[in-house]
Amino acid sequence: MTRRNEPTFFDDMIASNKSRMRSQLIETFRDVTLLVKTKIAPVLGAMDPSSNIVIAYFVLFLVAFGCFSFSIAAEFTFDDSEAILNNPDVKKQTSIGEVFQSDFWGTKLNSNSSHKSFRPLAVLTFRFLKNLNGGELNSHIFHFANVIAHCFVTLLVFNTLETLLNSGFWHLKYDYHPNLFFGVPFMTSLLFAIHPIHSEAVCSAVGIADLLSAAFTLIALRIYASDEVKSSAGLFQFIQLASKLIILAGVFLRSSFIICIAGAAMLFKEQGITVLGICCALDILSLVQELNQKESKTSNKLILLRILLLTIGCGFLISLRLFIMNFTAPVFQDVDNPASFLESAFYRFVNYNYIYALNVWIILYPIWLCFDWSMGCIPLITSWLDFRMIIVIIFWFALAQMLYGSLFHHNHRIRSRLQLCLVLAVIPFIPASNLFLKVGFVIAERTLYLPSLGVCLLIVSGIQLFSKYLERHSTIKSQTLFYIWCIFLVARSLNVSMTISLSHECLTFSLFQRSLDWLNEQRLFASGLDVCPLNAKVHYNVAKLAADNGNKQLAIEEYDKAIKLNPHYYFAMNNLANILKDINRSTEAEQLLKRATELKPDFAVAWMNLGIVQTTAKNYAEAEKSYFTALKYRHKYADCMFNLGNLYLEQKRYRSAAIAWRNSTIIKPKLLAAWNNLILMLDSIGEDQRALHVAEESLKHLPKESSLHFNYANILGKINRFKDAERHFLIALNISKEAVYYANLGVLYHRWKKYSKAKIAYKNALLINPNMQTTKENLQSLMRIK
Repeated sequence: MTRRNEPTFFDDMIASNKSRMRSQLIETFRDVTLLVKTKIAPVLGAMDPSSNIVIAYFVLFLVAFGCFSFSIAAEFTFDDSEAILNNPDVKKQTSIGEVFQSDFWGTKLNSNSSHKSFRPLAVLTFRFLKNLNGGELNSHIFHFANVIAHCFVTLLVFNTLETLLNSGFWHLKYDYHPNLFFGVPFMTSLLFAIHPIHSEAVCSAVGIADLLSAAFTLIALRIYASDEVKSSAGLFQFIQLASKLIILAGVFLRSSFIICIAGAAMLFKEQGITVLGICCALDILSLVQELNQKESKTSNKLILLRILLLTIGCGFLISLRLFIMNFTAPVFQDVDNPASFLESAFYRFVNYNYIYALNVWIILYPIWLCFDWSMGCIPLITSWLDFRMIIVIIFWFALAQMLYGSLFHHNHRIRSRLQLCLVLAVIPFIPASNLFLKVGFVIAERTLYLPSLGVCLLIVSGIQLFSKYLERHSTIKSQTLFYIWCIFLVARSLNVSMTISLSHECLTFSLFQRSLDWLNEQRLFASGLDVCPLNAKVHYNVAKLAADNGNKQLAIEEYDKAIKLNPHYYFAMNNLANILKDINRSTEAEQLLKRATELKPDFAVAWMNLGIVQTTAKNYAEAEKSYFTALKYRHKYADCMFNLGNLYLEQKRYRSAAIAWRNSTIIKPKLLAAWNNLILMLDSIGEDQRALHVAEESLKHLPKESSLHFNYANILGKINRFKDAERHFLIALNISKEAVYYANLGVLYHRWKKYSKAKIAYKNALLINPNMQTTKENLQSLMRIK
């Protein structure tokens, strides 16, 4: 992974006054430390404990909202285009029932191109947010919903940890602090609220799937935690007072409720099902602990019963998920997840572990954040001599230390806390780990939203233990450092964060942006280039955005870079060929398209574009073959049918052109160009009645298209149906004031002998376009008549 070093805004200022900035930094650090110790901490300590809980919720909500509030002004970016803007399930082109037959991106689940990401509740949430704005897509509503969802999740984290950490087995005596704001639940929730790794989940509109899945996961865990408290504290006394049947029914109902909530979480995002794994793992650990302490056998049986019920529920949900996927795994390209395509099992394992280490690193030190980590962003490790093997070995060592501590630490409370942290961090990450199914990404920061909770809890628990051992009489100092670190993270989330590096005895400050990077695609893709300049997909996205904005030169340069970085990037070849075709570099375009079809023989779009280029070069036979090849791989391809019709028109094969265009309108009834071409061609070859029939049919599908009314009016005028022709000309003009519409309306009135109206129409046409020579001549002819 490479990072570009570009001059920053502060470089000149730093170079001119290094010592002053160093002293200012040290002074600022001391001031903040003193402020927390002397002002903030005493005020918090003096608060009424009964009011602290309400204030804690308010503070957490305020901080979580404030950190990501800038994203409310953001546009739809990156994945939002496919999952929301172009998703037929979101645009209400499908019924609610059909939503449950499609994947997250709107592709039918039984399609070979489907990613099998079944998230119908997330898609229905998109529909709901669209309906809030009267059926129109508004990015600000989506982003506001994301920020509120993140605030809600943060509060759930606090509430869940308050309950879970107060249960006997998971409670550390170091968790307790007279001041709620220095307790583990609050500090962990605060760290979770402000963590920059959550930027993608919160700032991208599609991230609401992760947020709501996490919310339902935490609700299920909260129910589990409350059950844990009751079964641990007074279960034996309760058994003495109630019948075993009622107890069993209670366990069954509570477990069933947890399974139902886990199912709902899974329908937002697949990661949601892992809450059942979390509950089972915690139950197993509790059971082992109780067996070691020789606790009540009845309690053990109830724990075993719950494990059995949750396991059955988990198995049912997984089976249901596989059934929906038709028991077939999604098909990804090697560029999406290169490590999973390595032939060597050993190096696959090594690369997976290197990726795991990077995931941990960007949680611990969230500076390298990128919207896409595929396509060369992280080069593969294929040799023992690769220096990154050191990172993998360090990761193995750290993981071994964690596992050893969680199993054999002499303090069973610390041992249990390590176990809890590992369970919360590892199990939610399993769906993204490549262990059971290949995933279509290398690193996806959205998937770290829930696993980061385990890491946050581990960090805060470590700080509390560190405080206890090193500060016998006061915990304020190290917790002060924690809150100063939180200020850094808040700044990172707010895009005002600052990293410090020593070079030649001077401080270098570089401003980093994250939340604001998600305001629009231009900022987002630029940030991607800064972190992953070797990522071909980032260059591809920069080029695509440049082309959409009309900057063809930049688009060509970035597409070239993408292809150089990934010589098999056929999507980039196809898009670059389209630009080259438009600027009359057809030979280069044809070469690129032929290469793209060689790399992906079933690439229907490339075959169609190749046909267009060959048609332009008058290579009609080859063009026809290319179009037929495209239709072979995509049978209902309206655009290809349309271009095939254009080919036949050039060859004056009118009947074939009419069939091709008619087929394209059957497949895609709102394909305006096909309707217009068919109407004009039939009119030009003298088939007026067929042209009228086609025009009437087209207006049923596109009643507000001015060009269709205009063409229909022209045909009506030719057969002397002046009144009907006038009506459609006026409808066309009411939709769009085009000079040619006025000119032809003038011709109609001229022929109809309504000379005054003809004169007005001609003059209106010339006002819009004074260079219409034929209209000038018609007006002069009219003046002679008068």
